[in-house]
Amino acid sequence: MAENKRKITFIATGGTIDSVFHAPSERKVIKQESGIPTYISDVINPHFEAEYKKVIMIDSLDMVDDHRALIVEEINKTQNDRIIITHGTDTMIETARYIEKNIPNVQKTIVLVGSMIPLDGFYQSDAPFNLGFAIAKAQDNPHGIYVCMNGECFLAKDVIKNREIGRFEFKQAS
Repeated sequence: MAENKRKITFIATGGTIDSVFHAPSERKVIKQESGIPTYISDVINPHFEAEYKKVIMIDSLDMVDDHRALIVEEINKTQNDRIIITHGTDTMIETARYIEKNIPNVQKTIVLVGSMIPLDGFYQSDAPFNLGFAIAKAQDNPHGIYVCMNGECFLAKDVIKNREIGRFEFKQAS
């Protein structure tokens, strides 16, 4: 019997998850090519088919609506209905809400994920856990736009980043 694999499209946009530590400058530097494809194939060895697209590779603090429009364009071009967007955590929520506003009644499951510590080169990075959790949610969640961080999956409209403790949380009702 042939295996019916689910397909997940990964859209890279940069952020800490796709950064490396540059020792001479003592700063993180966004890589120009995502390390996610190698990590998925070599470490996870998944039971799903993966497709990879790169839209931009920038720090999310530099993300503006013109960049977000490129992400929406890529989502709309993607025929697959399961998408993971790797993104910097500083403006991930703004991007999720931009997508939600510009793709009303979305008929895809779109999960934004990032990390506080780069995937490559750090033993105690949160990136592998966050990425694995996002993969599970992208396969299981109904259509919608989600942010997966810190072991929780939030609808785009229901999440905030608590900068004091470095964690994503449910937004309190006002």
